[in-house]
Amino acid sequence: MFIHYGRIIHMTENRTKKRIGTTGVIQILLAISLVFLGISVYAFYHPQKITPASPEPSEEASAQPTPEVTPLPSHLTDPNSIYVFIDKTHPVAEDFVPSDLAAPYFNSTGEIIQLKQEAADHLKAMMNAAAAENIQLVVFAGYISYQTQSDYYQDRVSLLGEAEASKVIEKPGYSEHQCGIAVDFSSNSTSATSVSYAETDAGKWLYAHAHEYGYILRYPKDKESLTGYSYMPWHYRYIGEEYAKMMYEISPDLTLEEFYAINK
Repeated sequence: MFIHYGRIIHMTENRTKKRIGTTGVIQILLAISLVFLGISVYAFYHPQKITPASPEPSEEASAQPTPEVTPLPSHLTDPNSIYVFIDKTHPVAEDFVPSDLAAPYFNSTGEIIQLKQEAADHLKAMMNAAAAENIQLVVFAGYISYQTQSDYYQDRVSLLGEAEASKVIEKPGYSEHQCGIAVDFSSNSTSATSVSYAETDAGKWLYAHAHEYGYILRYPKDKESLTGYSYMPWHYRYIGEEYAKMMYEISPDLTLEEFYAINK
């Protein structure tokens, strides 16, 4: 009897231990659940402020804007002024015609040459001075209207293509010829608009003396990056004796872009 009762007690203790073990596991799981529930409730009522990361600046956004070209002084934009600055970005109006065109007799290739009166007077004096030294200056072109310049330009484009033509001839509206202050010279020994003109007696004389009469070599050698045009030893432009002499003293190949400090 004692042994049987002891077994019963032992079995009861085992069952009790199992119930206690099961209850403990349940309590632990319940506690863990309550912890997670508490965290969830706190997170719901206390949301974390998240600051989005600043986007990396794109190349397009970080690129510096192209600086605006500073407007030129009025005396450099007035097409009636002998100081006017004309290049591939500074044009003259299509309908502009100089108010004081003159047509004195010049030793030319055949056409009547017109120039702004002041430029014509100084060209005449320069040609007389050259003739006194047995140098014959032959004028190929002076004033050229917008429409005529357009015809010349299209002819060059058809022969050379636009890229090459734009290096040796101005587009209509972007030519100093339209202002009556540019002169193209020629020679019996060379074709018109040839770099070989620089090696002729006339070309050498002009290079050395044109500034004395207010003329400058407008498109010097090795200055294409500044002027936008190839070397044109036949193309001279009137700017008045004062400025022409100042430029020559600095350098015979000084460009107007450099003299006027025009940024390219």
